[in-house]
Amino acid sequence: MVYCNDCKQKTGATSRCEMVEAPQILILHLKRFDSDYNTRSHFKSVRCVEVPCELQLEGKTYKLYGMVNHKDSIRGGHYTATVLSEDNTWYECDDSHVSEVKHQLFAKARTFSSRTVYLLTYRVAQTQRPHDDPNNQGASHSLNRDLKDPEMQDRIRTTEQDASVNVGKQLKDSSEQRVGEETKTEKEEQRVTPPQRRHHGLINQGATCYLNSVLQVLFMTTEIHHRLDPQRQTDLQLREIFEGLKERTCRTQNITTTFGIQTVHQQCDAAEYLEKILHQISTEASEVFRGQLRDTTKCSKDHIINEETKTFWTLPLSLKDTSDTTYSVESSFKTTFQTKTYYSGNMMYCNDCKQKTGATSRCEMVKAPQILILLLKRFEFDYNTRSHFKSDRCVEVPCELQLENKTYKLYGMVNHMGSIRGGHYTATVLSEDNTWYECDDSHVSEVRKI
Repeated sequence: MVYCNDCKQKTGATSRCEMVEAPQILILHLKRFDSDYNTRSHFKSVRCVEVPCELQLEGKTYKLYGMVNHKDSIRGGHYTATVLSEDNTWYECDDSHVSEVKHQLFAKARTFSSRTVYLLTYRVAQTQRPHDDPNNQGASHSLNRDLKDPEMQDRIRTTEQDASVNVGKQLKDSSEQRVGEETKTEKEEQRVTPPQRRHHGLINQGATCYLNSVLQVLFMTTEIHHRLDPQRQTDLQLREIFEGLKERTCRTQNITTTFGIQTVHQQCDAAEYLEKILHQISTEASEVFRGQLRDTTKCSKDHIINEETKTFWTLPLSLKDTSDTTYSVESSFKTTFQTKTYYSGNMMYCNDCKQKTGATSRCEMVKAPQILILLLKRFEFDYNTRSHFKSDRCVEVPCELQLENKTYKLYGMVNHMGSIRGGHYTATVLSEDNTWYECDDSHVSEVRKI
């Protein structure tokens, strides 16, 4: 009960919130980020929300025209916008990448469901007459008083029917001519332009963008497709996803179960899960990524101090070896195989010489892999601050790399946006028709410039 000053005592009460002045633009904030007072921590709600295309508020109708979405966890993530253009088409705006929404919202229903929507923007709809929108049941209230006269309604109806017949005939003749011209143009284009295959994305289960980006790159690695063993669980799951991506947007629940991923809202490292996939697939499939390096250290008298041969799937490149502002992948790759010299205070002990001596070390590619994966070590550990950090250093990426007698051509990249505490992974891949595509979970768009 609530204390009432007039009654001078606590009494039963009612409360009500009233919209005194309705805005022209109505913005709804879905409180996905909240605080749990039991655990004394913040959390993000990924509850599925049913979003209506219209809202009724007293005498006004609000129509949805924009949404801000948030993907991933409270520790970090990625924002996008979904907006309705003037031509009544919905577009997905992901920073510099804008693409038309494949399945237009509200095409089949008055609502749609979303686990990522965060802000909703509605605007007051303009009043329409009944014949402008047959589905608008409340439009009868906007009729002018004079239009209620039966004789006037009969005149209007007769005039509209006559006009619609004439206009319909003109539109039919015009459309037939236009269809004929378009058909002719399409046939000419088909003779010149080869058909393009449509690319599809992978649905993010919460924070599984790290997995989606790796799977998109592996999908474009056609060298492993025929090597996958259907008798192995991981190979079978990959084959199903690759076949599905040729036709539709796919889910990844089966493969996350195979990998033992229990918390899909916890972001992991893309490079780590790439290594995990290569460990679990058949040897025949992973063989295309397998290379061998030999590290050899010799003293000044050519005695071998140490020699080690190791197998690798990814070749790590440090981003902190040079002082240049822009990091060159090509230069760093060549530096990996250059001879290093140790002298003065860095001399090494040689068992054959029985003393410390000057030395040289060299890394040699004993076996060059068919598919070369370079890992740019953006996540490092600072021993001074005893903390991890992420390097946002600008990287110069070459389209080709030379290694002895082999030329490697770039066809895929995994990108990370955000900080070390959280962020978002995407993939940029080169398709068979020599077109680059940006794969952002379920959204795939053509890269205009690369």
